Amino acid sequence: MTRWMFFFVSLATVATGATIIATEHKQDAVCNAYNSHGATLGMNSNCLGVVGLYFTGFALVVVGLLFLVATIVVIKKRSRGEERRRSSARRGTLRKSRQNH
Repeated sequence: MTRWMFFFVSLATVATGATIIATEHKQDAVCNAYNSHGATLGMNSNCLGVVGLYFTGFALVVVGLLFLVATIVVIKKRSRGEERRRSSARRGTLRKSRQNH
């Protein structure tokens, strides 16, 4: 249960980060279009307030992806372990039934 909770929380974190990046990109484009007075590359100095939120968005995406990968690895390992336990339990019951006959 906890594994799936981490899975969905990490997905939500990635989605939140992507939303922040998309929103801030739109606001930066509007700010640069309004404040540019010629050909400029990158951000206008009047629009630097967006940088902190960009960083926050990218940080959320990276952290969310790291947790997502870690959660998927844990889920796969646990499911393999459960399959091994089930198959060994089946083999044990088959051995007992063969010995009884």
